[in-house]
This record gives sequence, C-alpha cells and structure tokens, in this order.
Amino acid sequence: MGLVQLSRQPVLEADQRAIFSMWVAPAWRGTGVVDQLLDAVVDAARAEHVRSLVLWVTPGNARAAACYERRGFTFEATEPYDDHSAGERRYRLGIQTP
Repeated sequence: MGLVQLSRQPVLEADQRAIFSMWVAPAWRGTGVVDQLLDAVVDAARAEHVRSLVLWVTPGNARAAACYERRGFTFEATEPYDDHSAGERRYRLGIQTP
C-alpha cells in the first residue's frame, strides 16, 4: 500500500523532524492512503512534542507537491541535490500541540 519514515533526530531545528521515504504504490494513489500516512506521522510527531515537519520533493513531482500543499505544507526553499541540478524543494508543516 504505502510507507513513510519519520526522522528520530532533529533536522534543521531542535523541535523539527523530517519525513523521508514517503511512497504509495501506484494502484493505491488517489485512494486516501497518503492522507492516512501523513495523519499517522503528524500524530507521532505531535506525541513527541515536535513543532514542525519538513520534507523534500524532487523536481518534476508536481503531484506530490500538490498533495503536500493541500495538507498544509508550505514551500520554503530549493536546495541542491546530487542527482537533480534543479535541486529539491523543501516544504514545512507547523504542528499544533495540545
């Protein structure tokens, strides 16, 4: 179906973590699986008092970028990436803690 990984260590700031390896099998795209995965990651981050999540989107992956923007992630910067001369786009999501 799909997978996602949440970093256990701070990324850019002490109370920030990163989402890595977000992937949904082609047959399951558009079925809500990505929302379920993101809900689980946000819940896990919130439980650890994380204040924001970051992730990177490779050039040409407009569908992923649109999905993250729909979920409230905002574009922050384009960063160099080994395989992509255009760089990867970094997005951030602020997390409200109870």
